[in-house]
Amino acid sequence: FVIRLTPARKYGFDVNIEGSQNLGGLFAGSNLVGLNFNLQNRNFARRAIQATYSLGVATELNSTVTQTTQLSGAYSLLFPRLVWPASWKPLPVFWPRQPRPFRTSLRSSLGASARYIHRFDYLDLLAVNASWGYDASRTDGDRTRTASTRLFNVEFVSVNRMKILNDLIKTNKSYEYIFNDGLILSTIFSNSWVRATEKRTRVLRAGLETSGFLIGSFFRTPFLDTTLKRFVKGDASYSVNLATGPKSTLAFRFLGGLGVSYPGSNTSRRQMPFYRSYFAGGANSMRGWGLRKLGPGSAIKSFALDSFPERFGDIQLETNVEYRFRVATVAGVFINSALFVDAGNIWLLRKNDAYPNGEFPIRDPGRLWQDLAIDVGTGLRVDFGFIKFRLDYAFKAKDPSPDDPAAQNKFFYNWKPLAGTLQLGVDYPF
Repeated sequence: FVIRLTPARKYGFDVNIEGSQNLGGLFAGSNLVGLNFNLQNRNFARRAIQATYSLGVATELNSTVTQTTQLSGAYSLLFPRLVWPASWKPLPVFWPRQPRPFRTSLRSSLGASARYIHRFDYLDLLAVNASWGYDASRTDGDRTRTASTRLFNVEFVSVNRMKILNDLIKTNKSYEYIFNDGLILSTIFSNSWVRATEKRTRVLRAGLETSGFLIGSFFRTPFLDTTLKRFVKGDASYSVNLATGPKSTLAFRFLGGLGVSYPGSNTSRRQMPFYRSYFAGGANSMRGWGLRKLGPGSAIKSFALDSFPERFGDIQLETNVEYRFRVATVAGVFINSALFVDAGNIWLLRKNDAYPNGEFPIRDPGRLWQDLAIDVGTGLRVDFGFIKFRLDYAFKAKDPSPDDPAAQNKFFYNWKPLAGTLQLGVDYPF
């Protein structure tokens, strides 16, 4: 046989156009249009290092005024080996002796990014991030293990709140959990184990992040006391896909997570940072609810703008079961469907007067069933091979945290065929 290799171009450049429409939430009735410019150097410093430069600009507007302006930039280096930033020299790697051959991939990554958002009459937000870490993967027969470590991860968010947002905070203090300054100095570990055979695929994922432990313990300043986020967060998921026929599979997933914030002088820091909190709902979670519209626990809150529309928690438990099957093949495109059930919720670790019954029922395990949310639904999936589009339609079978107290935990309360939630996604939810 003959193998022909064609060298890739050293530089790659592309421009992406993005658009979205927001029909609800705090910033309702708006459309976002943006441009992203990306430049890639596949042989930076003539050492097979991939350098990527990105620049983005976007504007969000309604029918009358420009609501939001966004500017972003990012830079990253991907080394095809393990290196240490102090010397940029390769690190030695030792693998234990194995009875059979295996393939490995070792990489080092350095990245930095910044984003500026101006929301008319609401806020100015600046977010800066930098990280250094390593990625490794190993394939041995039908088993693949991937490990990722971010030894140094720095994230800083500065929020300048304006009049309208300050007025909203006076109406509902819960908005302070989202719109506040924050500094994260963390180390992140994540691992995945995949075993795939002809009839069964099993995936186990686990992650751990800790922030502010050392610096927060040995250095006490007013800035760190009010800004540094001190927490530890761990989560894991396990999923299995079983082939039940030539054109059908049964898939299920279980996931759980826990985040614990360290005590500090700032009472708002007794909650996990909003951008590290758990949430339920959306295209890949509890599909009977919109994104961040479930929980915590059995707390009953309104989705009105003068209340608190976003739901977040320190604990998450969820399980999903899905039966997938082929419907038809049209011009080489697979048309698939599915029947699914989702069950789970999020909880707060500590009692919060703003969310009655929102804390995890450690001392009252019998309340766990009361807090459990359940949805059922079906979906349509269009499989082009290189990409899958998914349209899921789900009904709330049991809602522990509705905005109407009369609907709490009533099975299929006030059920109507068009009262479900439509979710649009890419690829399978798990």
